[in-house]
Amino acid sequence: MKRLYQADFIRVISTFGIIIFHFSSEMAARGISGPRPLYQSANFSFGSLFVTVFFLLSGGMVHYSFENGRYSVGQYYKKRFLSIFPAFYLIFFPLFLRAAFKHGSLFYNGHPTSFLLSVTGMDGYFSYRFSTYYQIGEWFLGALILLYLVYPLLNFCAARYKIITTIIIVFLYISVFFMGDLFRINDFQNFFSCLISFWFGMLLIEQRNYLCRIRGYGWISAGILFVLLFVKLPVNGNVLSHLAGFFCFLSLYATGEAVMKVTPLCKTVCEISSISYPVYLVHHVLLVAFIERLPFEQWSALRLSFYLAAAAALILIAGAAVDFILRRLRGFFRLHIKKQ
Repeated sequence: MKRLYQADFIRVISTFGIIIFHFSSEMAARGISGPRPLYQSANFSFGSLFVTVFFLLSGGMVHYSFENGRYSVGQYYKKRFLSIFPAFYLIFFPLFLRAAFKHGSLFYNGHPTSFLLSVTGMDGYFSYRFSTYYQIGEWFLGALILLYLVYPLLNFCAARYKIITTIIIVFLYISVFFMGDLFRINDFQNFFSCLISFWFGMLLIEQRNYLCRIRGYGWISAGILFVLLFVKLPVNGNVLSHLAGFFCFLSLYATGEAVMKVTPLCKTVCEISSISYPVYLVHHVLLVAFIERLPFEQWSALRLSFYLAAAAALILIAGAAVDFILRRLRGFFRLHIKKQ
Protein backbone atom coordinates (compact mmCIF):
# COMPACT_ATOMS: atom_id res chain seq x y z
CA MET A 1 0.00 0.00 0.00
CA LYS A 2 1.47 3.33 -1.08
CA ARG A 3 2.07 5.73 1.78
CA LEU A 4 0.29 9.08 1.65
CA TYR A 5 3.02 11.40 2.87
CA GLN A 6 0.62 14.33 2.84
CA ALA A 7 -1.26 12.61 5.66
CA ASP A 8 1.91 12.50 7.76
CA PHE A 9 2.38 16.21 7.21
CA ILE A 10 -1.22 16.99 8.21
CA ARG A 11 -0.92 14.76 11.29
CA VAL A 12 2.25 16.46 12.52
CA ILE A 13 1.01 20.01 11.96
CA SER A 14 -2.29 19.23 13.70
CA THR A 15 -0.50 17.53 16.60
CA PHE A 16 1.62 20.61 17.23
CA GLY A 17 -1.49 22.74 16.78
CA ILE A 18 -3.28 20.84 19.55
CA ILE A 19 -0.23 21.07 21.84
CA ILE A 20 0.00 24.84 21.36
CA PHE A 21 -3.76 25.27 21.83
CA HIS A 22 -3.75 23.36 25.11
CA PHE A 23 -0.67 25.28 26.27
CA SER A 24 -2.57 28.53 25.69
CA SER A 25 -5.67 27.07 27.35
CA GLU A 26 -3.69 26.24 30.47
CA MET A 27 -2.31 29.78 30.48
CA ALA A 28 -5.84 31.16 30.31
CA ALA A 29 -7.10 28.82 33.05
CA ARG A 30 -4.36 30.05 35.40
CA GLY A 31 -4.77 33.71 34.51
CA ILE A 32 -1.28 34.00 33.06
CA SER A 33 -1.16 37.12 30.91
CA GLY A 34 0.78 37.33 27.69
CA PRO A 35 0.43 36.12 24.10
CA ARG A 36 -1.78 33.05 23.66
CA PRO A 37 -0.87 31.47 20.32
CA LEU A 38 -3.40 29.35 18.44
CA TYR A 39 -6.02 29.91 21.13
CA GLN A 40 -9.02 31.71 19.70
CA SER A 41 -9.90 32.86 16.18
CA ALA A 42 -12.60 35.36 15.26
CA ASN A 43 -15.25 32.61 15.14
CA PHE A 44 -14.07 29.51 17.04
CA SER A 45 -11.22 28.06 19.06
CA PHE A 46 -8.18 26.64 17.34
CA GLY A 47 -8.78 23.48 19.33
CA SER A 48 -12.02 22.83 17.46
CA LEU A 49 -10.24 23.59 14.18
CA PHE A 50 -7.48 21.03 14.71
CA VAL A 51 -9.86 18.42 16.13
CA THR A 52 -11.94 18.73 12.97
CA VAL A 53 -8.79 18.24 10.89
CA PHE A 54 -7.99 15.13 12.95
CA PHE A 55 -11.45 13.68 12.38
CA LEU A 56 -11.14 14.33 8.64
CA LEU A 57 -7.70 12.73 8.63
CA SER A 58 -8.82 9.75 10.72
CA GLY A 59 -11.78 9.06 8.45
CA GLY A 60 -9.67 9.44 5.36
CA MET A 61 -6.79 7.27 6.48
CA VAL A 62 -8.82 4.42 7.95
CA HIS A 63 -10.77 4.37 4.68
CA TYR A 64 -7.57 4.40 2.63
CA SER A 65 -6.06 1.65 4.76
CA PHE A 66 -9.17 -0.55 4.69
CA GLU A 67 -9.73 -0.17 0.97
CA ASN A 68 -6.11 -0.92 0.08
CA GLY A 69 -5.31 -3.44 2.81
CA ARG A 70 -7.81 -6.05 1.64
CA TYR A 71 -8.50 -7.43 5.11
CA SER A 72 -11.71 -8.64 6.75
CA VAL A 73 -13.90 -6.72 9.20
CA GLY A 74 -12.55 -8.90 12.01
CA GLN A 75 -8.98 -8.06 11.04
CA TYR A 76 -9.97 -4.39 10.84
CA TYR A 77 -11.24 -4.37 14.44
CA LYS A 78 -8.13 -6.21 15.61
CA LYS A 79 -5.87 -3.63 13.92
CA ARG A 80 -7.86 -0.75 15.42
CA PHE A 81 -7.67 -2.28 18.90
CA LEU A 82 -3.91 -2.81 18.66
CA SER A 83 -3.37 0.70 17.32
CA ILE A 84 -5.27 2.33 20.20
CA PHE A 85 -5.31 0.36 23.45
CA PRO A 86 -1.76 -0.90 24.15
CA ALA A 87 -0.44 2.68 24.23
CA PHE A 88 -3.53 3.85 26.09
CA TYR A 89 -3.18 1.19 28.81
CA LEU A 90 0.58 1.72 29.11
CA ILE A 91 0.00 5.37 30.04
CA PHE A 92 -3.41 5.17 31.74
CA PHE A 93 -2.76 2.53 34.40
CA PRO A 94 0.33 4.13 35.98
CA LEU A 95 -1.55 7.44 36.19
CA PHE A 96 -4.65 5.72 37.57
CA LEU A 97 -2.65 3.85 40.21
CA ARG A 98 -0.93 7.09 41.20
CA ALA A 99 -4.33 8.74 41.67
CA ALA A 100 -5.68 5.72 43.57
CA PHE A 101 -2.67 5.76 45.90
CA LYS A 102 -3.10 9.50 46.45
CA HIS A 103 -6.78 9.08 47.38
CA GLY A 104 -6.23 5.89 49.36
CA SER A 105 -8.80 3.91 47.39
CA LEU A 106 -8.77 1.98 44.14
CA PHE A 107 -12.27 3.17 43.24
CA TYR A 108 -11.84 6.69 44.53
CA ASN A 109 -14.17 8.41 42.11
CA GLY A 110 -17.49 6.63 42.33
CA HIS A 111 -19.01 3.28 41.53
CA PRO A 112 -16.56 0.64 40.26
CA THR A 113 -18.68 0.00 37.15
CA SER A 114 -17.78 3.45 35.83
CA PHE A 115 -14.21 2.14 35.59
CA LEU A 116 -15.41 0.24 32.49
CA LEU A 117 -15.55 3.58 30.69
CA SER A 118 -11.82 3.97 31.30
CA VAL A 119 -10.99 0.41 30.26
CA THR A 120 -12.77 1.04 26.95
CA GLY A 121 -11.25 4.50 26.43
CA MET A 122 -14.64 6.20 26.72
CA ASP A 123 -14.17 8.02 30.05
CA GLY A 124 -13.13 11.35 28.54
CA TYR A 125 -16.06 11.36 26.13
CA PHE A 126 -18.69 10.54 28.77
CA SER A 127 -17.18 12.59 31.60
CA TYR A 128 -19.85 15.24 30.94
CA ARG A 129 -22.47 12.78 32.23
CA PHE A 130 -20.75 10.29 34.53
CA SER A 131 -18.18 10.38 37.29
CA THR A 132 -15.19 8.62 35.71
CA TYR A 133 -11.53 7.76 36.30
CA TYR A 134 -10.37 9.85 33.37
CA GLN A 135 -6.60 10.34 33.08
CA ILE A 136 -5.68 10.71 29.39
CA GLY A 137 -7.10 10.84 25.87
CA GLU A 138 -9.45 13.84 26.03
CA TRP A 139 -13.02 13.46 24.78
CA PHE A 140 -11.66 13.07 21.25
CA LEU A 141 -10.42 9.51 21.84
CA GLY A 142 -13.83 8.21 22.89
CA ALA A 143 -15.49 9.84 19.89
CA LEU A 144 -12.86 8.36 17.60
CA ILE A 145 -13.38 4.87 19.03
CA LEU A 146 -17.11 5.16 18.34
CA LEU A 147 -16.40 6.27 14.79
CA TYR A 148 -14.01 3.36 14.24
CA LEU A 149 -16.70 0.99 15.51
CA VAL A 150 -19.22 2.17 12.91
CA TYR A 151 -16.68 2.49 10.08
CA PRO A 152 -17.46 -0.89 8.42
CA LEU A 153 -21.06 0.28 8.06
CA LEU A 154 -19.89 3.64 6.71
CA ASN A 155 -17.62 1.84 4.25
CA PHE A 156 -20.57 -0.26 3.03
CA CYS A 157 -22.66 2.90 2.58
CA ALA A 158 -19.82 4.73 0.82
CA ALA A 159 -19.60 1.93 -1.74
CA ARG A 160 -23.34 1.60 -2.43
CA TYR A 161 -25.32 4.58 -1.11
CA LYS A 162 -22.87 7.46 -1.05
CA ILE A 163 -25.24 10.30 -1.90
CA ILE A 164 -28.12 9.24 0.33
CA THR A 165 -25.71 8.51 3.20
CA THR A 166 -24.20 11.98 2.82
CA ILE A 167 -27.69 13.51 2.97
CA ILE A 168 -28.56 11.50 6.09
CA ILE A 169 -25.32 12.42 7.86
CA VAL A 170 -25.80 16.12 7.04
CA PHE A 171 -29.36 15.89 8.37
CA LEU A 172 -28.14 14.22 11.59
CA TYR A 173 -25.55 16.97 11.98
CA ILE A 174 -28.19 19.68 11.58
CA SER A 175 -30.37 17.93 14.17
CA VAL A 176 -27.69 18.62 16.78
CA PHE A 177 -28.62 22.31 16.77
CA PHE A 178 -32.32 21.68 17.32
CA MET A 179 -32.25 18.86 19.90
CA GLY A 180 -29.60 20.02 22.35
CA ASP A 181 -31.76 19.10 25.36
CA LEU A 182 -32.02 15.54 24.07
CA PHE A 183 -28.29 15.08 23.48
CA ARG A 184 -27.08 17.09 26.53
CA ILE A 185 -23.46 16.92 25.33
CA ASN A 186 -21.71 19.97 23.90
CA ASP A 187 -22.81 20.27 20.25
CA PHE A 188 -19.24 20.14 18.89
CA GLN A 189 -18.54 16.93 20.82
CA ASN A 190 -21.82 15.35 19.77
CA PHE A 191 -21.29 12.10 17.88
CA PHE A 192 -23.13 13.40 14.79
CA SER A 193 -20.91 16.48 14.76
CA CYS A 194 -17.83 14.24 14.80
CA LEU A 195 -19.38 11.89 12.24
CA ILE A 196 -19.75 14.52 9.54
CA SER A 197 -16.02 15.34 9.62
CA PHE A 198 -15.08 11.65 9.65
CA TRP A 199 -17.39 10.94 6.70
CA PHE A 200 -16.14 13.83 4.59
CA GLY A 201 -12.58 12.76 5.35
CA MET A 202 -13.45 9.39 3.80
CA LEU A 203 -14.88 11.11 0.72
CA LEU A 204 -11.91 13.48 0.38
CA ILE A 205 -9.42 10.62 0.32
CA GLU A 206 -11.58 8.76 -2.18
CA GLN A 207 -11.57 11.79 -4.48
CA ARG A 208 -7.99 12.94 -3.83
CA ASN A 209 -6.86 12.32 -7.42
CA TYR A 210 -9.67 14.50 -8.80
CA LEU A 211 -8.96 17.10 -6.12
CA CYS A 212 -5.31 17.42 -7.14
CA ARG A 213 -6.36 18.25 -10.70
CA ILE A 214 -7.98 21.49 -9.51
CA ARG A 215 -5.41 24.18 -10.18
CA GLY A 216 -4.57 26.20 -7.08
CA TYR A 217 -6.96 24.34 -4.74
CA GLY A 218 -4.48 24.74 -1.88
CA TRP A 219 -4.27 28.51 -2.28
CA ILE A 220 -8.03 28.82 -2.64
CA SER A 221 -8.53 26.77 0.52
CA ALA A 222 -5.93 28.83 2.40
CA GLY A 223 -7.69 32.03 1.35
CA ILE A 224 -11.08 30.80 2.60
CA LEU A 225 -9.45 29.60 5.82
CA PHE A 226 -7.91 33.04 6.36
CA VAL A 227 -11.36 34.66 6.15
CA LEU A 228 -12.87 32.12 8.57
CA LEU A 229 -10.05 32.73 11.05
CA PHE A 230 -9.92 36.51 11.03
CA VAL A 231 -13.31 37.85 9.88
CA LYS A 232 -16.15 37.71 12.39
CA LEU A 233 -19.14 36.04 10.72
CA PRO A 234 -22.77 35.81 11.91
CA VAL A 235 -22.83 32.00 11.65
CA ASN A 236 -22.83 29.25 14.26
CA GLY A 237 -19.28 28.60 15.52
CA ASN A 238 -19.69 24.83 15.18
CA VAL A 239 -20.50 25.16 11.49
CA LEU A 240 -17.63 27.58 10.91
CA SER A 241 -15.11 25.38 12.73
CA HIS A 242 -16.11 22.44 10.53
CA LEU A 243 -15.75 24.54 7.41
CA ALA A 244 -12.40 25.87 8.62
CA GLY A 245 -11.22 22.34 9.40
CA PHE A 246 -12.23 21.23 5.91
CA PHE A 247 -10.31 24.02 4.18
CA CYS A 248 -7.38 23.70 6.58
CA PHE A 249 -7.17 20.02 5.64
CA LEU A 250 -7.15 20.87 1.94
CA SER A 251 -4.52 23.59 2.30
CA LEU A 252 -2.30 21.32 4.40
CA TYR A 253 -2.75 18.46 1.92
CA ALA A 254 -1.59 20.73 -0.90
CA THR A 255 1.32 22.05 1.16
CA GLY A 256 2.29 18.52 2.12
CA GLU A 257 2.57 17.54 -1.53
CA ALA A 258 5.42 20.04 -1.93
CA VAL A 259 7.05 19.80 1.50
CA MET A 260 7.24 16.01 1.57
CA LYS A 261 9.28 15.99 -1.65
CA VAL A 262 12.19 17.41 0.36
CA THR A 263 13.85 14.25 1.69
CA PRO A 264 15.26 15.57 5.02
CA LEU A 265 11.93 17.21 5.87
CA CYS A 266 10.02 14.12 4.81
CA LYS A 267 12.09 11.87 7.09
CA THR A 268 11.69 14.21 10.07
CA VAL A 269 7.94 14.59 9.56
CA CYS A 270 7.46 10.83 9.18
CA GLU A 271 9.43 10.17 12.37
CA ILE A 272 7.26 12.57 14.36
CA SER A 273 4.11 11.24 12.67
CA SER A 274 4.98 7.71 13.79
CA ILE A 275 4.84 8.78 17.46
CA SER A 276 1.93 11.23 17.14
CA TYR A 277 -0.55 8.99 18.97
CA PRO A 278 1.52 8.51 22.15
CA VAL A 279 2.40 12.21 21.93
CA TYR A 280 -1.31 13.01 21.83
CA LEU A 281 -1.97 10.76 24.84
CA VAL A 282 0.71 12.24 27.08
CA HIS A 283 0.68 15.87 25.98
CA HIS A 284 -2.02 17.34 28.22
CA VAL A 285 -0.84 15.59 31.38
CA LEU A 286 2.71 16.81 30.80
CA LEU A 287 1.57 20.32 29.89
CA VAL A 288 -0.32 20.66 33.16
CA ALA A 289 2.63 19.35 35.18
CA PHE A 290 5.05 21.61 33.27
CA ILE A 291 3.04 24.85 33.52
CA GLU A 292 2.27 24.30 37.22
CA ARG A 293 6.01 24.62 37.89
CA LEU A 294 6.36 27.93 36.06
CA PRO A 295 5.92 31.41 37.58
CA PHE A 296 2.33 32.68 37.29
CA GLU A 297 3.09 36.13 35.97
CA GLN A 298 3.03 37.99 32.70
CA TRP A 299 5.01 36.19 30.02
CA SER A 300 6.76 38.03 27.23
CA ALA A 301 6.67 36.56 23.73
CA LEU A 302 10.30 35.44 24.16
CA ARG A 303 9.66 33.70 27.48
CA LEU A 304 6.50 32.09 26.10
CA SER A 305 8.44 30.77 23.09
CA PHE A 306 11.09 29.27 25.37
CA TYR A 307 8.52 27.61 27.65
CA LEU A 308 6.51 26.30 24.71
CA ALA A 309 9.59 24.88 22.96
CA ALA A 310 10.70 23.19 26.18
CA ALA A 311 7.23 21.71 26.74
CA ALA A 312 7.03 20.46 23.15
CA ALA A 313 10.47 18.85 23.44
CA LEU A 314 9.47 17.14 26.69
CA ILE A 315 6.26 15.84 25.11
CA LEU A 316 8.08 14.51 22.04
CA ILE A 317 10.64 12.73 24.22
CA ALA A 318 7.89 11.17 26.32
CA GLY A 319 5.97 10.11 23.21
CA ALA A 320 9.10 8.56 21.73
CA ALA A 321 9.76 6.72 25.01
CA VAL A 322 6.24 5.26 25.03
CA ASP A 323 6.63 4.22 21.41
CA PHE A 324 10.00 2.59 22.19
CA ILE A 325 8.52 0.60 25.10
CA LEU A 326 5.61 -0.54 22.96
CA ARG A 327 7.92 -1.71 20.19
CA ARG A 328 10.01 -3.69 22.68
CA LEU A 329 6.90 -5.26 24.21
CA ARG A 330 5.55 -6.22 20.79
CA GLY A 331 8.90 -7.76 19.88
CA PHE A 332 8.99 -9.71 23.15
CA PHE A 333 5.49 -11.15 22.71
CA ARG A 334 6.10 -12.04 19.06
CA LEU A 335 9.28 -13.89 20.03
CA HIS A 336 7.46 -15.66 22.87
CA ILE A 337 4.63 -16.74 20.55
CA LYS A 338 7.11 -18.08 17.96
CA LYS A 339 8.91 -20.14 20.62
CA GLN A 340 5.63 -21.75 21.61
